[in-house]
Amino acid sequence: MTAANRTAFDKNVDKQARELLSKGAFKDALKLFSILCARNSDSHRYHLTAAALLHSAGQADAGHKLLRDYYCLHPVSKMRCDIGQDGACSVLITRGFSGTKPTIGKSRNGTYKPKLRGGHFTLKYLMDRNSVSHCRLSVVGDNAIDPNAVPPHDLIINTIAEPDVEGSSLQSLSKFLSATQSPVINHPDRVLDTARDRNFQRFQGLSGTVFPKTVRLRHDDADINGLLRQLANADLKFPMILRTAGEQTGRNVKLVRSQEDARAYARKAKPGDHFAIAFHKILWQNRYFRKLRLFHIDGEL
Repeated sequence: MTAANRTAFDKNVDKQARELLSKGAFKDALKLFSILCARNSDSHRYHLTAAALLHSAGQADAGHKLLRDYYCLHPVSKMRCDIGQDGACSVLITRGFSGTKPTIGKSRNGTYKPKLRGGHFTLKYLMDRNSVSHCRLSVVGDNAIDPNAVPPHDLIINTIAEPDVEGSSLQSLSKFLSATQSPVINHPDRVLDTARDRNFQRFQGLSGTVFPKTVRLRHDDADINGLLRQLANADLKFPMILRTAGEQTGRNVKLVRSQEDARAYARKAKPGDHFAIAFHKILWQNRYFRKLRLFHIDGEL
């Protein structure tokens, strides 16, 4: 097959694959995107889409491995480095890939597209990507970052925001940054300090505040008694809150009132880290639990 025929074939398969994806024909779309991945080993779009389709098909581990292997081979993306002088990269955007999940999302117009979910904040309101030269560095868990693979840059913006989802990526990025002089927005060391248990350790003695005791537990689904033993050593009383680490939806948050409730939680809990949190019944108007978000910017609340 000539180069021209190869390009024409890929364009035709690409068109069919995108049409199948947009209308929700995931099984058939996966077949075509898998072909495109094999023929275009450096394409982030094809690998992200195939990984997301695998995840939606119940093959989450296979999807994660596909994208992890891609990021290991291609840590730096081909993004907008054509703005400014000499095609240089002004901003290096870092993101992690450890607990982040490739998924299929539905657009407002009803079509489907791949995305990465969890552990990061958006740059939509922070940076105009059409006017700033930038590249993206994907940090894969505890893999060491090769300095030679990172293009020269003036500023680093770390978009990893969740230490319980991307803790190993934050640690790898921290090691890399220790050997660079580049200014960093959202330094990984500061992000690591925002885990729930670390927040308790930092703020428990703060005058005028009550920070519920928070203990990290490690759960192995083959041994539910292991989680219960850790819970017994946590010096917490019932009722307490148990929740999965790294999840913000509230779907895996339980108010546990007894040892029996704790055992029921352990039976259904996902393998990995969990938090046990002291329960403080603080009601507004004696009826409602309130949730407030306070923003502390440049020394002002």
